[in-house]
Amino acid sequence: MDTAQRAHELASAFAEGIDAIVRVRERRGAPHLAHEVDLQAVGKALSHMKTALETMVASAEAGEGWTSLRVNDELMQRIEAVLAYLPTIAPGAPLPDAFFDRVDLAWTEIERAMG
Repeated sequence: MDTAQRAHELASAFAEGIDAIVRVRERRGAPHLAHEVDLQAVGKALSHMKTALETMVASAEAGEGWTSLRVNDELMQRIEAVLAYLPTIAPGAPLPDAFFDRVDLAWTEIERAMG
C-alpha cells in the first residue's frame, strides 16, 4: 500500500471517530436511552480512530510523519476513557452524564489536535 493510500485510510478512520463523537454530543441535554445511540458503532469508530492515531504517532517517530495533527497523550487518554466507559452502559438505560462528560473531554482534545 502506498503512502497516499495509507494516509487516506488513516484520515478516514479519524473522521469516522469525529463523526461518532459529534453524534453522541448531539444527544446531550435530552433524556436519551442507550439503544437510541448505537454504542457498538461508537466504540468501533473510536477504536479505529485510536488505531489511526497510534499509527500516525509511530510514523512521525519514524520520520515518516505526514500529518499536521498534534496528537498527544491527553488525546489518546480521552479516547480511551470513552472506550472504557462504553461497556458500563446498560442497554436501554438512560445515557449517563458521565458518558457525555468523557465525550466532551475527548472532543476538546480533538479540537486541540486539529489546532
